[in-house]
Amino acid sequence: MRPSLLTLVTVLVIGLFSACSKIGKFNNPGADVHLCNIEKFFLTNYDHTTGLPGAPVEYNILYDAKGNPVEIKQAGTSTGYLSRFTFDKKGKMTVYRLDNFRSLTDSTIIFIHHYYNAPDGRLIVDTVYNLPSPGFPIIPPFDKLVLDEKERVIRDSGFYSRNPAILDDLVDYNYNANGNLASVIDEIFPTLNTTYPLYDDKVNYRQTNRAWQLIDKNYSWNNRLDPAGLYHITGYNAFGLPREIAYTPTPPDYNNVGVFLLYSPYIYNTLNFQYACDAPVSPGK
Repeated sequence: MRPSLLTLVTVLVIGLFSACSKIGKFNNPGADVHLCNIEKFFLTNYDHTTGLPGAPVEYNILYDAKGNPVEIKQAGTSTGYLSRFTFDKKGKMTVYRLDNFRSLTDSTIIFIHHYYNAPDGRLIVDTVYNLPSPGFPIIPPFDKLVLDEKERVIRDSGFYSRNPAILDDLVDYNYNANGNLASVIDEIFPTLNTTYPLYDDKVNYRQTNRAWQLIDKNYSWNNRLDPAGLYHITGYNAFGLPREIAYTPTPPDYNNVGVFLLYSPYIYNTLNFQYACDAPVSPGK
């Protein structure tokens, strides 16, 4: 459905969205992204052979002085997955890159997303591949994104080829009055349509940084609840952010894994977050 591997072409371009922005609806109305950035997350994969969860895998997120993510790297190992992020001088994300690395000098590029503005004002996500790992989804080589007045992605047009540009997929993102993603409607592949009727009254973890919202194309204020019980939040921190999200072990839905679960290309069990605001902050710091 979404084919084609492209050879590496590196073009750094100007993008949209600053990762540094105010967070809304915290218990503390003065909280901003520097206070509650995600510092670490932990993934526990479910072994479908034994039926038992594996050991948690830790990933650390490094930020620059402006609160923009610089890299996500697996802890305690010389191999694993590594994400890198590039921002321009205005704090707008221009590159999101995922590598599968075996050492500091040996790594395979899984994909690179370049973000820039087209002449018509649309945001372009230009994707380049080099030998993606098995299990990772292959998406069209470039997407044109339409934003609403709140700078949320509300339409994603995916193109199969560049010259001529052949439309491969067309997806609409619809939000409800509470600012939560209500449905994702695929106009070409309607079997992929998804609705999200239920949310909690807490803070969505993507609200901690605009980069996570742009990558996931999800700007929801609150956290999705699953009436089927396959996905549920088991705890929050003092600011109303999810501490742990548990999944009933099922084959992963790659349309909804998001930036953090993308590191778990197997059947997953839990996703845990550690935030900068979890530890007490000394006065004056």
